[in-house]
Amino acid sequence: MAGLELLYASAAPGITCRQDALVCFVHWQLVTQGYQALGTGDQPGPDDKKSELLPPGWNANKDLYVLRYESTDKDSTKELLLKAIMVDDSMIINALECKSQQVVDLTLNVEDFVDGEHLGDFHRVYKNSKELQTRIVSGLIFPIYNSLSKSDSASSSREFQPAISRDYDPLRIPPHHPQVNRQPPCLPEWIRGRVWRSFLPSHLQALQTSFHEPQGKLNQSPGDQTGVIPWVPLPLGERTWTPWGVKEVA
Repeated sequence: MAGLELLYASAAPGITCRQDALVCFVHWQLVTQGYQALGTGDQPGPDDKKSELLPPGWNANKDLYVLRYESTDKDSTKELLLKAIMVDDSMIINALECKSQQVVDLTLNVEDFVDGEHLGDFHRVYKNSKELQTRIVSGLIFPIYNSLSKSDSASSSREFQPAISRDYDPLRIPPHHPQVNRQPPCLPEWIRGRVWRSFLPSHLQALQTSFHEPQGKLNQSPGDQTGVIPWVPLPLGERTWTPWGVKEVA
């Protein structure tokens, strides 16, 4: 418990009751966790300054102690408002983490940890100091750090939230874009037959033209199927030429 004896020695002239000694112990525990006292009261004052010592007037009210703290973290500033209220023989300690607005509380029985008959002797004033330290850490320090971690995580998620999520509406009906038929226009089959015949040998082209291609069909309507050449018989044994290739005949 390095530093507690020096702190108690500096505050001993003003310690007049058991709750004063208990608040001094809580203050020391916060200092070891990186906090420094700013002043007393709920609101900042002109005389506020960071210090590891208890501020002037810290125990003016024996039933209500109000102290403000600030962390020494260089990356960010964390302020803490501490209130200790006496209820009979118990002290209820409330701590408000100003950034996350998280409140934690701890109730201690003063007689269990402070000997009121030895307030002037540091080595005898505190009882069960290890248990007292454990309860302060588990009841105040850890909950405060947990609230800060949750607050930082929430801030990060809001800051780096993808922009698309702000515009996304699950109930929005997407616009309908009719499909456009981009297939090339279909030529009449008798014209397609002429194209296929261009691949035939010259003597077969003349043969097919003589009895399959009608005259004056270039101006036919697409519905007129006169002159369609579905296939062309070839003198190639068991094979038949069609516009789709040569195939075997059963």
